[in-house]
Amino acid sequence: MKNIRATLFYKSYCPPCQWMSKLAVILSLGSIKRVPIEGEAANRLYEKYEEHQGQLILVKGNRVTFGRLVFAEIPRTIIIVWWHLIRAFLRINTFK
Repeated sequence: MKNIRATLFYKSYCPPCQWMSKLAVILSLGSIKRVPIEGEAANRLYEKYEEHQGQLILVKGNRVTFGRLVFAEIPRTIIIVWWHLIRAFLRINTFK
């Protein structure tokens, strides 16, 4: 399966953000990693992208998504993970 890793920086003090980020990790089968927005890794990103200070961030490869656009990018990431998993499963089953 193709390696699809993403990091979701979420607001740990926001209950909806907490459960939505947990759900994203579960539905992505662990390919999305969640990191609190208040940490050092997020601070380094905000130094690079000061205009997005405090917004949600999704980093996938070289692509960085901020704010509300993260809510569209997470389902895309989950769909891609499941697509690759289903394709791998079908390839394995065709050899039986």
